[in-house]
Amino acid sequence: MTSRVLVCAVIVGVGLLLAVPGCKSYYSSKLCARPSMGSDADSLPAATSAETADGDEPAETAGVEQTTNITDRLMTYDATLAIVVQDLPGALDTLKAMGLRLKGYMQSMTQNSIVLRIPATRLQEALHQTEALGEMTAREIKGTDVTEEMLDLDIRLRNLQEMHERLVKLLDKGDKVEDLLKIEKELERVTEQLEQLKGRVKYLSHAIAYSTLTVTLNSPVSPSELQDVIPFAWVRNLGADIVLPPDASFAPKHHWRSWLRMDLPPGYVKLYESDGCTRAMSGSGVMLLVQREPNFEGGTPEFWAPLVRRGLVAGKAIAVTGTNDVALATGAHGFAVEGKRTAGARTFAYRIAAIVTRDFVYTIEYWGLADEVAKDRDALDRACQSVAIRP
Repeated sequence: MTSRVLVCAVIVGVGLLLAVPGCKSYYSSKLCARPSMGSDADSLPAATSAETADGDEPAETAGVEQTTNITDRLMTYDATLAIVVQDLPGALDTLKAMGLRLKGYMQSMTQNSIVLRIPATRLQEALHQTEALGEMTAREIKGTDVTEEMLDLDIRLRNLQEMHERLVKLLDKGDKVEDLLKIEKELERVTEQLEQLKGRVKYLSHAIAYSTLTVTLNSPVSPSELQDVIPFAWVRNLGADIVLPPDASFAPKHHWRSWLRMDLPPGYVKLYESDGCTRAMSGSGVMLLVQREPNFEGGTPEFWAPLVRRGLVAGKAIAVTGTNDVALATGAHGFAVEGKRTAGARTFAYRIAAIVTRDFVYTIEYWGLADEVAKDRDALDRACQSVAIRP
């Protein structure tokens, strides 16, 4: 057979070789199978991988064998958590240190989020430690089965390697310039495909060995999702003005229509009042808001407290620092929730006292920069106690 005929035969043979199914692996290296995750997406099994947790280089080629056992599948995992924390910068530092401690690494970080790559065998440990940082508002773990793709890559790599070796041998035997140029062109194409497939195998091997953990801190959930959980507009709106827009303005009035007796703290002015709503503020920017909402039959403090807490955490990213019962001198009682929220470089303190009667729920909120609220805390608490609400 002449060299020209050999060239044509080899080139035509590329497509035929790539179509060969179920061939025994050409490479001796072998990827260890990783068990699949349970349907509850909560307990991750101990897993082996194409890359050790100590960071060894992944196998250059797939080298996997066909299996029908679901526990021998090759899986990648992506976990996404949303957490509300009290100290955002501190939580980011803690997460970064956790990644290093678990033999992983940080992939990226923003002002309120971080992406970590965690050894697959330690992902469950990372999840538990992350959830302990604050109150979780969202959790998603997604597993992707890449077994079939790795099997396909292994076969294609084997066939391309065989073709590469044939072309190299043919190049050594060629004696005509025209034939040599054709062989070199085909060899260049096969080499390029080999490198692309090896790159894909390396990427998948690393993804199997290192799971992705994305953590977003102090980010409210979407309004539509929150609305499904809390079907009360006034609860969803709590803390809405914790950061007033820069163009917010109020017009003064000399005679307010008083709907509820309350002693304002010294140094506070009344910004607005109508039936069921009173708003006041201090010169340092601490806001005080009292509102009244109709109660539902069976609407006890035990009913409203978890909803209010959920609304503040998930809807306004307020990290709750404490809850307690509240009783007024009039005999009316309810509950209080307080917390903090970081907005940019500023930390705001927030507190709501909800007084529950048979017909109404009275909410007394105050918030502002944490240092300023601390200065006025006693005076604000006395003002809350002065509200004339009958049980």
